[in-house]
Amino acid sequence: MDYRYVVIGLNILAISAGFVIISILQNLEVLLGISFSIMILGVIILSIGLTYVEPLDKLYRASYRIISLLFTKILEDSDLLYGGVLRTCLNDKNLLVLGHKGVSCKDAYPGIGVVGGKVFVAIPLSMLIKSYPLLEGSENIIDEYTLESVIKEKIVHEYSICRDVKVERKNDVVKITYYGLRKEVIDLVKKPVNPLKYLTIALLSVASKQDALFEEEELVEDNYVQVVKLV
Repeated sequence: MDYRYVVIGLNILAISAGFVIISILQNLEVLLGISFSIMILGVIILSIGLTYVEPLDKLYRASYRIISLLFTKILEDSDLLYGGVLRTCLNDKNLLVLGHKGVSCKDAYPGIGVVGGKVFVAIPLSMLIKSYPLLEGSENIIDEYTLESVIKEKIVHEYSICRDVKVERKNDVVKITYYGLRKEVIDLVKKPVNPLKYLTIALLSVASKQDALFEEEELVEDNYVQVVKLV
């Protein structure tokens, strides 16, 4: 999606709709024909904006498929794909860690490692998300509406992953619901290595400035729900 074309298309549609109303009220057939032509142009530009894909996106998608395949194999061989514990470790490490139960933050380091016979994979959070200027030097964000606005800014406005986001918090348990996922995102969420799962827990941890522990997830049609516990 390219928001520039979307905005231009919507503006043209709004203007042409106004001309259509005026031409009908004043019985101006010539203006009515021109207005419909302008409206068609607006629809075309809007369609281009909604379906636009950067040329490099195709390369990124191909690269993701290859990396995802290799990463899935590593997780399968390590028995982490479905049996691992996903969490973040902040403080000085700032890692996203997927490991067997019992692997603590103090044991984790970037890469693939083994601690006491237990395997883990750790990725720097900076690879998934950059820190928000909004959060620099701020206290922990505990208000669910503030958390929602931070996540929505990244997920909806920057990445165009879905139509809307809702965040609900009860004590240390946070439920994030993504409404109206794009078809491409739904396909990714269905894969064993779900990037939205990792991105969500990283976002929530950075925003709240607390370690986060993945609890559960569910995909219902084009809506995706993830439950995370702040620890």
